[in-house]
Amino acid sequence: MRDSKTIIYSLNIEDVLTVASEDMETELTQEELDLAIDRLPGYIDWRQAIDFAIQDAHYRIEKANQERAKLDGRPIESE
Repeated sequence: MRDSKTIIYSLNIEDVLTVASEDMETELTQEELDLAIDRLPGYIDWRQAIDFAIQDAHYRIEKANQERAKLDGRPIESE
């Protein structure tokens, strides 16, 4: 099992500046950047993102198990 303290996703200031420049075609002032950084965590639904990722993992594993069962000629079991 992986180290439970491992960071699995992060954003940095360059990410915020890139979105502003490429997607919004604007350059942020320092005040806008500071406010965006302060507010950003409130806009990300971490629990839902984690839930979706876990559901997707379960789906992909189940699908792979079913494909292996087909190839092996075993009955397909689902949880």
